[in-house]
Amino acid sequence: MSQSEIIGDNSPNLMLMWQEAIVNYVRITGNKNGITIRRTASISDILAELDQKRESFNHKRHDGSKWDRFRGLIRDSLAPIQALSDIAAQASKAVFPPSEAIFSAVRYLITTANNVSGDYDKLDEFFIDVNSYLTGIEMWEHQIPLVLGLNSAITTVFSSILLLCGTYTKYIQKKRVVKAFQSLLSGEDKELKEAHRQFQKAVQRGRDIVQNATLSSATQTYENTREVRGNFQRAFSSLDRIEQTIYSSTQGANNINRYLDSQERDSTLDWLSTFDFRKQQRDIFSKYCDNTGQWLLNAGPFQKWVYSRQPSTLWCPGDRMAINPRILYISLIFFSW
Repeated sequence: MSQSEIIGDNSPNLMLMWQEAIVNYVRITGNKNGITIRRTASISDILAELDQKRESFNHKRHDGSKWDRFRGLIRDSLAPIQALSDIAAQASKAVFPPSEAIFSAVRYLITTANNVSGDYDKLDEFFIDVNSYLTGIEMWEHQIPLVLGLNSAITTVFSSILLLCGTYTKYIQKKRVVKAFQSLLSGEDKELKEAHRQFQKAVQRGRDIVQNATLSSATQTYENTREVRGNFQRAFSSLDRIEQTIYSSTQGANNINRYLDSQERDSTLDWLSTFDFRKQQRDIFSKYCDNTGQWLLNAGPFQKWVYSRQPSTLWCPGDRMAINPRILYISLIFFSW
């Protein structure tokens, strides 16, 4: 099965793709045990082995700064591979995690070098190229999780790196590596150029998937934002209509209450208007009010006080504002006329 036949993120297909990459690597390098025997491999393991080679390296090159640069290139190149390893391993369900196989291949590639300036110059170019294309790739799984096709793209990148490691290892073994990638890309070696092209293509495919997913996500977010804004506007309009309805209902209720109050008052007045209290008033008046106070006017002391030519005082005992003083006051007014 070729890599071009792998479509989507189907786990069985990804597993076959990775198995095919391992088979191709073993075929190219003959390094069957190094890639199939499970060993603990990590960036720190590889850097530790490099540090063991440092004395021999410095003896040949007499330049510690170049060694530090080479060591940094390996560290920077393998970091994104380690970051993406879990995704590809989960997707492909391979027996050996992709990063472990690639680290084993890188370890074998470095071991193949003969600790001479020329060999490490070639490896410099290799890791510079890998690092330039993998810059930022470790952020894929953080930026765009669960994107269709991304697991396949990552597995393809790892397969291409493994193939590139194998091809480069074979050429170092046979002393056929061209001096620089500029010469490689100009067509001096078709096999290595094709491996390099496949690697570039795989990385670009992954970037395209992430970019398209990012654009799609941004567009969907924009549409969702517009929809939410529209929902808010409709909700505010509904609240305004509800408020107007409540106000109208309150006004209507007040009008009804006023109408009922008016109706009740008018009904009460109409009911009361059917009664005639005048006869009852006259009866009570004739019974209790006829000749009221006449006993005071006819009393001797009062008559003497009224008609006497001598100054005198009329004394009327009783509580203030009681009936006797009131009658007396009325009588005085009557006679003052």
